[in-house]
Amino acid sequence: WAQPRPTHASQPITTCRRWRQAVDQGRYRYVQVSGTLPAAGPRTLARASSYLGWTASDPAAELVASAGVRLHPPRAVVFALFRLRGPLDPAGCGSPTTAPGGHAPG
Repeated sequence: WAQPRPTHASQPITTCRRWRQAVDQGRYRYVQVSGTLPAAGPRTLARASSYLGWTASDPAAELVASAGVRLHPPRAVVFALFRLRGPLDPAGCGSPTTAPGGHAPG
């Protein structure tokens, strides 16, 4: 897990804003993430669940490679490698109640 400081127990990051802050603090040049594509609507990486959507929806993240695994249709898990061209923008996540990928729930 990306973490802002070393700890004895790693815990998942649960918000877009916190994810982008942790990635920025780690000064990573590349990030490998995975997520589930939505069952309805546009199936773009920026609308994918959690880390994948939070990374793909930031303009500083450039997709380098990706691969997908089809689950029970119409769901799919995607693995992606991003090159970070600069810091991610935590303010670009929207409100704390915004769903993964920066989109309002519903």
